[in-house]
Formats: sequence, C-alpha cells, structure tokens
Amino acid sequence: MVFRARLIFFLLVYFLSFSSKSQVIDTAFVGSERNYGTIGAPNSSYIWGVDNAFIVSDPSLANIKVQWNEPFGLRPIWVMETNEIGCYSDTIKAFVYIKELDTLYLPNAFTPDGDGLNDIFIPLVSDKNISSYQFRVYNRWGVLVFESNSIKQGWDGNYFGTSWESGLYTWYIQVEKNFGESWYNKGVVKIIR
Repeated sequence: MVFRARLIFFLLVYFLSFSSKSQVIDTAFVGSERNYGTIGAPNSSYIWGVDNAFIVSDPSLANIKVQWNEPFGLRPIWVMETNEIGCYSDTIKAFVYIKELDTLYLPNAFTPDGDGLNDIFIPLVSDKNISSYQFRVYNRWGVLVFESNSIKQGWDGNYFGTSWESGLYTWYIQVEKNFGESWYNKGVVKIIR
C-alpha cells in the first residue's frame, strides 16, 4: 500500500514537473481563498510556499487554503514533502494565475443560519478604481430590505433585526469607476433556511 501511494505521488510529480502542458493549475481572483492539496506517502509532512499570498491553514498538512493578494499575473505555489524519517523526498512547483475581479459575481442562494458557512449575501466585485457603489435588496412586495454603499458589506438576511423567511429577493447593483465607466445589474437571490 505504501508503494502504491508513493507511485501515485511520483506520477503526480512527474506530470506537474515534466509535462509538456502548461503548469498553470488554477485561476484565482485577488482577495479570494482557494484550496490546494497533494497526495503523498503515509506519515509524510509538507512545507508549502506561495508568492505574495497568505496561507490561511496549517502549511505542514497535505491540504491548505490560500488567500491570494496582489500583484496580478502568474504566481508560483510549491510543496515539499518530507518522508517519515525526515528526508525531503520531492518538490512540486506549479503556477496560479491571479487576476483582478473585473466582472460582477453574486451567488443565487445563501443560508443565513449562523453556521458560519454562506451566511452573508455579498457581491464579489473589484474595489479598484471605484468611485461610487450602491447595492440594494428588495423583498417580493418591493420593500427595500437592505442597502449598502460599501463593497465590503453584505446582507445577512435580516431587516431591522428580524429574519426574513425563505424565498426569492431581488437585488440591484450600480458601480461607477473613476475613469467614467459605469455599469448596472440586477438579479434574484434565494434565502434557504
């Protein structure tokens, strides 16, 4: 079993190190958190490294979470495996392409139940060169239930401390950039309780 795991790990290393295909393994937006992992031999430990990013989780584990920061472009990510007797057995290096979020992304549902997962409905939009921002959410009767002028503030599914019921809500967003460009979008989001 150890031999099979080691063989899988070495095949993965061979593919990432010597493949004629591009070694870009992911595309991420500035400020986003992404999960990365490797397959190694049992009882191995790891040393992860990233360029201009923050490793959110324990970098000695096989799976990590990384928060990407500026600058944009190709950024290296690497992992070194140490075997059970403390010797470095292999290193994998690949690249992640980091880009500015220049388009709007909003989820189509969220679950404001206080479990820490998907509790806030918030647009993902780049804060670069924004001069004006307005985000509004309305219920099915057209009542404004949330409004924000900050891209860092989202809706928690409440209205003056009262939880709204499951259902569909309409959102509107308007962004103006410093150099004159502006855009407007709308859609619906579902609260799942």
